[in-house]
Amino acid sequence: MSISDEIEFAQPFRREFLDYVQTFSVDDLSRITITRTELGQVKNLGDYLLRVAYHEAVHSGQFLSYLRTLNIARPQIWD
Repeated sequence: MSISDEIEFAQPFRREFLDYVQTFSVDDLSRITITRTELGQVKNLGDYLLRVAYHEAVHSGQFLSYLRTLNIARPQIWD
């Protein structure tokens, strides 16, 4: 598989997720709670969605760091 294949495969799932997130009202983001009993966490939906985005950004940064360490060309994704 190539990177293009992976992006093509993931695209419908990404679109579905973004479309779903847009169905929430501002009230939903503060009223709906997510409970993760295995971690003892209770967060409202808005906070949880922000943490998801933050988590992905952290891993993107880690991956770019690995590419930098290996002296491999990196995409300019932060500009």
